[in-house]
Amino acid sequence: MSMLAGRLVLPDGRIEQGWLEIREGVIQTLELGSPPASAEVESFPGHLIGPGFLDIHVHGGAGGDVMAGTPDALRELLAFHGGHGTTSLLATTVAESREAISHALRGVRGRMDEQHDVGAAPLPEVLGAHLEGPYLSLARSGGQNAAAIRSPSIEEFEEWSELADVRMITIAPEIGGALDFIGWLAEHHPEVVVSAGHTDSGYRQLLAAAEQGVTHLTHFMSGMSPFNHREPGAAGAGLMSDRLTLDVIADLIHMDGDVLRYIVRTRGARNVALITDAVNFAGLPDGSYDKRGREYVVRDGLVRLTSNGSLAGSTLTMDRAVANVVGLGIDIADAWAMASAVPAELLGVADRKGRLAVGADADVVILDESWRVERTLVRGRTVPPLPTPEEGHA
Repeated sequence: MSMLAGRLVLPDGRIEQGWLEIREGVIQTLELGSPPASAEVESFPGHLIGPGFLDIHVHGGAGGDVMAGTPDALRELLAFHGGHGTTSLLATTVAESREAISHALRGVRGRMDEQHDVGAAPLPEVLGAHLEGPYLSLARSGGQNAAAIRSPSIEEFEEWSELADVRMITIAPEIGGALDFIGWLAEHHPEVVVSAGHTDSGYRQLLAAAEQGVTHLTHFMSGMSPFNHREPGAAGAGLMSDRLTLDVIADLIHMDGDVLRYIVRTRGARNVALITDAVNFAGLPDGSYDKRGREYVVRDGLVRLTSNGSLAGSTLTMDRAVANVVGLGIDIADAWAMASAVPAELLGVADRKGRLAVGADADVVILDESWRVERTLVRGRTVPPLPTPEEGHA
């Protein structure tokens, strides 16, 4: 059992002084005010205590890469993101061959089995897989491997869904066979969030896809047809359709801060999730890197393909994403919800994730006054802190 006291970020948007009691990985008590004088409580005066962050779009970090499909690679990226306040995530694949994606998903399945071992190190929980492609638009491929992009295949998807819990797929709804595939997913795999991304879809095409089962937009405005006064495009659908939720890469590189603020105020914070889209270079020093035969340059938070200069993921972490959004003038509780409650609702796990409440998993992050992570707890267990730069980490 443990007890924590500080400024609690509550589900209704209030931030109040209070305390939590955690037992057997679950929040057993949540009270406002001061804890009982006789209780043994860890107090964090001035700190914010809120639900752990849930990142639905993570490729890697600290050198670890989902596509590597190895236990070590997954543990590396989980430890890195856990050190930045993430307590659960979707392991995200990229457009590659059937065999390469299958290999990655076997690794995800292995980690999901491993994390239920009570003797395993406390690391962020993998809730399942997010397939970012390979059913994407060549015109909006961005940093994806264009040679691996192809039309949807039910047979291929069924193989992948048997290998791991696929919880989300990003697809370009305008490509051949996509609408039928989306309708099939909605009927046969309602647990899968179908998101439009890397798409050159027109506005009305995307609304038609929403009728079939698209409910979300991946890294909104990045890798999609832009808003225009004569053709609103995929971006216009995201701004105007109440049927769609969005996610954004809040590194202030993929999207200008004023635009991000406009999106949140237009659609409402509870319809916008924060993601990192972090790749394996997150947490590594600036420099030139090679990954799966492609060359990248990492500099000042940017990840670009050497061949064409396209942005190729990010080095963002969720604690920094929340701090960036707050810095734009968005309410702290709203920013926190965008990184916790909103993605939890999207995945259908809000009964146990994304909120501080009695009966919810004790997934907790404590941030100091400078928005640095003081502690991350996954089901009540403390994630090992990251080494400081002096100890060898960038």
